[in-house]
Amino acid sequence: MSVSAVIVTYNVERFLARAIDSALTQELPPDEIIVVDDGSTDGTPELMRAYADRVTYIRKPNGGHLSAFDRGIAEASGDYIALLDGDDEWLPHKLRAQVELLEARPEVGLVHGDMRVVDEDGTVLAPSFFAERGIRHVEGDLLWALMRHNTITTSALTVRGSLRERFHPIPDWARVQDWWISLRVAEVAAIGCVRDPVVDYRRHGSNLNH
Repeated sequence: MSVSAVIVTYNVERFLARAIDSALTQELPPDEIIVVDDGSTDGTPELMRAYADRVTYIRKPNGGHLSAFDRGIAEASGDYIALLDGDDEWLPHKLRAQVELLEARPEVGLVHGDMRVVDEDGTVLAPSFFAERGIRHVEGDLLWALMRHNTITTSALTVRGSLRERFHPIPDWARVQDWWISLRVAEVAAIGCVRDPVVDYRRHGSNLNH
């Protein structure tokens, strides 16, 4: 059993070290960490030198979030692939809890979880993303729910590598990678959920989803 962490970053140098460190210090450490830099124009390349011996760093021309996650997923070799935005942080139990669920329930193709919403300084703005957004349908057969709207967030999901051919490559019309991956998995497998927060989801001025 192996786990790949795919971190995508674009001009969030001020948060990126915290994101990478949150992957490195997991209770179940990932077997590989892949950081895809989507052509950042800040100090990201310099920051990444400090992680050269622990992280695979891929710098590509700017092509948008979908293309960056597509590249990272292509490089991932793990039985499980976990995604993380470069401005979010995993809580220490995130991978352990999600991999345990996937190992115990072979019918589940993807696991996600609740998140704490935090500001730029890490202050908690909302203790539950699910509660803040009124998200009630979080596990089981979610195809019908995902057809209506997205209820699964990138940094909160871990997916089976064996299902990669269903969602990779990510088409450029898919709009957001978390919805596309979740929808395609939900067509053939159940969705699992860790109902406690597993991520600090950062809300700041330059968020893509803000």
